[in-house]
Amino acid sequence: MYRKSDRGMSYVVGDDWREFFDVVVVQARKPRFFTDESRPMRIYDEGSQTHVWDRVTRLNKGTIYYELSLGMWREGTVKQLLDMTGWSGEQVLYFGDHPYSDLADVTLEHGWRTGAIISELAHEINTLNNPQLKLDLNWLQMLTQLIEDYQDTDNTESNEVLAKWLEERDDLRYA
Repeated sequence: MYRKSDRGMSYVVGDDWREFFDVVVVQARKPRFFTDESRPMRIYDEGSQTHVWDRVTRLNKGTIYYELSLGMWREGTVKQLLDMTGWSGEQVLYFGDHPYSDLADVTLEHGWRTGAIISELAHEINTLNNPQLKLDLNWLQMLTQLIEDYQDTDNTESNEVLAKWLEERDDLRYA
């Protein structure tokens, strides 16, 4: 999971993304991370791409903390995180990929700030940033305003233009 997080954060923030965070925890194994109290946290060693067995007694900036999963053994808890840091509420920024269980719960339960990692948004963001879409939306607003301004005109020529505007507006809406 760290490699996936690293690639995503490097793309969004840059290769030095970890410098912006005091602590990084990956593979937390929710919901147990939030409910269990006796799973020791481990350090993730980037070089060997595995965990270090040493006991974690304090959290250091730049170190990746890993909630290990080998068979039934699962480690690391939110209680340990909060006890070692003394943090509370909005001092914590939590990223998750599930809007309800990742984001709503930690906000309601712990008062944490949250960031959403939602891959489905990539298409929406690309669509909304499309220059043609922006032009079409601006023209749609202008057409709507023109239609509203001239909808009560009572002559044949104006009604023909109005009918063309209505058709063009509908085409833009459903394109």
